[in-house]
Amino acid sequence: MVWLIFTVGAQSKFLYRGGMVLFSLFTVLIMWAILSNIGKWNWLMTNPIFDWIGSRSYEIYVYQLPVFIFFEDKFKNVADHQLLYAVVEILLIVGISELSYRFVEVPFGKYDYKQLFSELYRFMSHTRIREIILGVLAIIGGVGILQSTTVNPKQANHTELANRIQKNAKTEKENNKNLAKDIKSGKKVKSSNKDQSQLEKNGLTAAQVKEAQNISGTAVGDSVMLAGHDDLQKIFPRFYIDAQVSRQPAAAVPDIKSLANQGLLGKNVVIGLGTNGNISPETMKQIMDIAGPKRNVFWINVHIPTETWQNSVNAMLKDSQKKYKNLYIIDWNDYINQHPSWLYSDQAHPNNQGAPKYATFVAQNVLKHAIK
Repeated sequence: MVWLIFTVGAQSKFLYRGGMVLFSLFTVLIMWAILSNIGKWNWLMTNPIFDWIGSRSYEIYVYQLPVFIFFEDKFKNVADHQLLYAVVEILLIVGISELSYRFVEVPFGKYDYKQLFSELYRFMSHTRIREIILGVLAIIGGVGILQSTTVNPKQANHTELANRIQKNAKTEKENNKNLAKDIKSGKKVKSSNKDQSQLEKNGLTAAQVKEAQNISGTAVGDSVMLAGHDDLQKIFPRFYIDAQVSRQPAAAVPDIKSLANQGLLGKNVVIGLGTNGNISPETMKQIMDIAGPKRNVFWINVHIPTETWQNSVNAMLKDSQKKYKNLYIIDWNDYINQHPSWLYSDQAHPNNQGAPKYATFVAQNVLKHAIK
C-alpha cells in the first residue's frame, strides 16, 4: 500500500488499469491480518492514535471535502503554500471532527429515539414562540424544496466564463473546418482591416501584425487557450487552433499526432497544457518527438495558483527547455501575476479584458523565434 501511495500518481495509467484494484486487495489483506491476529500486525496497529482515528473516521470522511472547498475558496494561493495550507487544513478537519464526534455522534448515538415525538410535543406545547419558530422553519424548508424542482440544471454553465468558452468552442469548430481546407490547398488567409486596427491597440506593431498573418502554425491547448481563442485566431489567421475544456497533457498526444498525420501541424507549434494536471517527462518527449527538430515548439506555462501542481509544471517546463533546443517557454505565469484583474475569479482563465492581452503576449513571444 505504501509503495503504491508513493510511486503511482493521479495521472498514472496503471492506477486506472489495475492499480486501484491492487490497492484494494492489499487493504483487504492487511485488514485480514489484523483481525485474525496473525503475527504482530494486530499489536502494531493497536495504539491510542489509530484508535482515535478509527473512532472519528466517519467525521474525518464527512468534513474533509467541505474544509478543502471553503478553505481554498478563501486562500487561493495554494501553489505557493502547499505544506502550510495542508497542515492548516488537516488541523481544521481534526478539530471539527473531534467536536462533531463529542457533541453530535456520541449524544445522538445514545439517544432513545422512541421518546422523540413525545419530547417534540412537550417542546411545542410549552410556549407559543416555539411553535412560531418551528412553523417558520417548516415553511422556509418547504419553499426551498419546491424551488429546487424549478432550477435549471444547466444554469451553472451560464456564467460569463462558461458562455465565453462555449462561444469560442463553437467558433473554433466552424473555423477549423474551413481552415483545414485552406491549409491543405495552400490558400492564404488574412485578418480584416478592422482586426488589424484592434490588434495594434492591444500592443502589437503594424509590422508584427503583418508578420503574424504570414506565419503558419498550430496551437493545441486547454480551456485557458479556448478562452483566448478568438483573439489568438485574429493575430494568427493561418493557425489551426485546437483547444478543449479539461484537457489533460497526456490526452493531447494522440490529437497532436492526428494533426501531424493530416498535414495540419504547422512549422510553429504553440502548446497551452498543464492547467488540469502535471506534465510527465514521457508526455513531453512524445509531443517533442511528434513535432520533430524542424518545428519550433512554444509552450505557454501555467498560472493556476489554486492548484498544487502549478509550480511543478512550470519547473518541469523550464528544465525541458534546457533539453530541447527548439522548445521555447512563454512565461504567462510571471506576466499575468502583474495583472490579476485580467483573470476571472478562478484566477486561471483570461476575462474579456485579459483575453486580448493573453493572445498578444503569446504572439509577441512566438514572433521572436517563429519559423517563417
